[in-house]
Amino acid sequence: MSRTQLISTILLLLVYGTLCAQTRTKIKIDELPSSVTIELQNKYKKYDIKGVEKTDDKEHGILYLVNVKKKSKEFALSYNRSGELIRASRVYTYQDSKPRVKSSGSHDGHNHQH
Repeated sequence: MSRTQLISTILLLLVYGTLCAQTRTKIKIDELPSSVTIELQNKYKKYDIKGVEKTDDKEHGILYLVNVKKKSKEFALSYNRSGELIRASRVYTYQDSKPRVKSSGSHDGHNHQH
């Protein structure tokens, strides 16, 4: 393969990758369609909205990505323009991976003879 062919191939791959990539745009909560806002109020009213983005998905068209959080539970939600929930994923953080230790006085779980 010549140098010119190699450069042409790389440029073609870059252009193709750019065309296939989803672009995400941060938006304000009040820019969400009312159908999405209603669904959030009905199902996630006790959650805080942490972020909102709009993207153009190849399979579903325009999607609204909303991150919600309540205490230690956080979810990434994807809605279409009609307010239909397309995808919901639990967001795990470092805190979720820490082992949980139960404390019950001075007993360490072993049978020690004192």
